[in-house]
Amino acid sequence: MSHGRGTTTAPACEATDAAAGRALTLALTHSDRYLRELVEQWDICPFARRCRQEGRLWRRVVWAEEASDAAPRLDGALDALEATATPGNPEVALLLCPGLQDLDAQAFNAVYVAARARYQARHANPAFYMVAFHPELRLNASSPGSLINFWRRSPHPTLQLVSVALLARLRQVDRERDPSRIALEMAATGAAPEEIADALDALRDHQPVSERVAQRNGETFSTEGATVFVQTQRSIAAQVAEDRAQSGPWRGAWPDSDWLPTTTAADER
Repeated sequence: MSHGRGTTTAPACEATDAAAGRALTLALTHSDRYLRELVEQWDICPFARRCRQEGRLWRRVVWAEEASDAAPRLDGALDALEATATPGNPEVALLLCPGLQDLDAQAFNAVYVAARARYQARHANPAFYMVAFHPELRLNASSPGSLINFWRRSPHPTLQLVSVALLARLRQVDRERDPSRIALEMAATGAAPEEIADALDALRDHQPVSERVAQRNGETFSTEGATVFVQTQRSIAAQVAEDRAQSGPWRGAWPDSDWLPTTTAADER
């Protein structure tokens, strides 16, 4: 009898493993399209391509189907990231939640807020800053900075984690190029007014990184970029819907993936 159970269970397990493997491939493929056809193609983040090519972008897929089931799996994924990350790697991590695809943006935001609170409670000095992405985030085009939700319309509900150390380095660069700081330091060393004026003139167009990125993205949105961007978003969303229909239900019982750094050779095809 045990042999009979074995002959029926093994193929079932193999079928489950195969379905989970196909679904994982699909979720990562959707993410690849978003990263390469949108974020990198339109230079939404000036560091995204380098981060991916150097393997400093990590991804993990969590298959929880209900918000109530997501908490322990998200917590485990975040703790695993804290445990395995090294200084400088990853710079960015994406926690994809395709099983929560049917949650609207508001409901997923509640999942994100709760996950962030638990994460910060468990880690006194968390290594990552967390934000939420969702395919249905509402567009606000009132200013370049308010467009952030437009760029965060990912194929699947996603938690993005950015290295706190990376953000600190970027802020340090901004501080080092702050005109007021430079003028005071040069004056303290006895620099002539003409020297100070020349140094400040060289920094006339300097903007903090976040302002510079927001301004450039705003220019992209105000030109033909917005139309093409929306078309690509819709194309990816259609692929997600088609893949879900053809692959069958995405099961919360499937094991979550490990954290996987992006590769480079195959990505540059």
